[in-house]
Amino acid sequence: MSTMTAATTTRRIVRAEWTKLRTLPATWRTAVLTMVASIVVRAITVSTTGSSQKAKELQRRRDGARTVLRRSAARQ
Repeated sequence: MSTMTAATTTRRIVRAEWTKLRTLPATWRTAVLTMVASIVVRAITVSTTGSSQKAKELQRRRDGARTVLRRSAARQ
């Protein structure tokens, strides 16, 4: 029979993992590189998507203005 409880085991595991995270430089490098890559991908996605959405909005406004002009010319 084991004298350790689940809480003790969990505490030991968490402490060991925390020590590993703090002391291994590769862990920090990997975390930083992952964050930087995530930010770069988001920036590219937003700039690309934002540009196409702006272009669509401008085109929709132009089409709306043309429709208004056609209607007013047809009435005259």
